[in-house]
Amino acid sequence: AGGSAQPLLLRLADGSSASPLIEEVTRGLSVDVDFRPEPLYFLSAVTADIAFLSSPVPPFYKVVVHIRVTNPLPQVVHVQQINLTANHLSLEGPVLYHYNHRIEEPRYDPTKYILGPFEQRTLDFELNVLSEVSWGFLFSPSEIMQLLWEAADKNI
Repeated sequence: AGGSAQPLLLRLADGSSASPLIEEVTRGLSVDVDFRPEPLYFLSAVTADIAFLSSPVPPFYKVVVHIRVTNPLPQVVHVQQINLTANHLSLEGPVLYHYNHRIEEPRYDPTKYILGPFEQRTLDFELNVLSEVSWGFLFSPSEIMQLLWEAADKNI
């Protein structure tokens, strides 16, 4: 959601009505209407925590992704799936991780992924480091240096 929506163009002209009065008043009336829905923004931030030496067995660390979401609707929303790809620095940058999970038991409690009308909340997801983290950036010294620099600035 969000971005620019395509307009819905309507032309109301020479219609018919069960009311003779409405029929007479609207004779020759022509109205062009351009409906453009307001963009819906539901994702406001994605951050991650990396805990090194959090496990005595490889990979020795864990990554928890925090997704800040807003329900832009005046009704309850049930989050059923998260499909997230994180790129480094820009959408064209190398993939850091790809996360795609359905919110189902036993891994997730679906009742914790319900947002009330207009509610904002941070949802946390632990990445499987061995299968969801992209290791391709390890072959790019400049990417590694940039990630280390960001980690030092706490700007990951």
